Amino acid sequence: MADQRRTAVTGAQRDARAGKGRYDLASPFPAARKAKIFERGAEHYGDRNWEQGMPLSWFLDSTERHIVQAKMGMTDEDHWGAASWNLDALMHTQEMIDRGILPAELNDLPNYIGIAGIADRTPAQCAAEIGLPASTSSPLKHNIYVAGPFTAMSDAARRDNISRASTIGWQLMRKGHRAHVPHAATCRWHGRLGREPIMDLDLSIIDAWASALFYMAPSLGADVELARAEENGLVIFRSLEEVPDLRNLHTQREWR
Repeated sequence: MADQRRTAVTGAQRDARAGKGRYDLASPFPAARKAKIFERGAEHYGDRNWEQGMPLSWFLDSTERHIVQAKMGMTDEDHWGAASWNLDALMHTQEMIDRGILPAELNDLPNYIGIAGIADRTPAQCAAEIGLPASTSSPLKHNIYVAGPFTAMSDAARRDNISRASTIGWQLMRKGHRAHVPHAATCRWHGRLGREPIMDLDLSIIDAWASALFYMAPSLGADVELARAEENGLVIFRSLEEVPDLRNLHTQREWR
């Protein structure tokens, strides 16, 4: 991979900014207007009241109401700022739900793209409707093995790898699948066993149990696991967006 570090006129270097967002392009004016809304909210309800968790529908209702009021020309309060604040709060709460910090029940928004009449469809038809690769005949509910970097140069970096893999596994479970995260299963064995017995265990799980593999990022072990999964003809996922969400299917409603 080409060196993408940035070099200042002084010779100082930093890593590439690509993929990290362009925070320097954000306008300060919306932030200033929303700070006023935070101030009013703190006066009425106390600091960080909203962070305790509210249904997403509450934020969406307020967002749309303030947009309509702004379009009507109402100036009794900063309706555009209030709409933006509610949308920010919705996204924050959604992120906290996805991280498992707030309960999943707070996501009470309807799903209008769920499959109707699933009982009358074959597994292949259902798979096609929710975006499973056409080449696979795997059942809708997958046994997904999470493959990604584990070994790192420091304990902190290794903990980060374990945390990222565990979060992916949790999100796969929330989507209605079964997930196995080897990072969490064998992390306490680090330094006590060599690579061979752990890789033998991991590959045996792929062979005997997995119907799909989630490939997080390249690493020596993850690439071996990816090759074995491809050899076995498993479904390969590389992003959460590719993984079908089974929670709103009629056959999976008990999951919620």
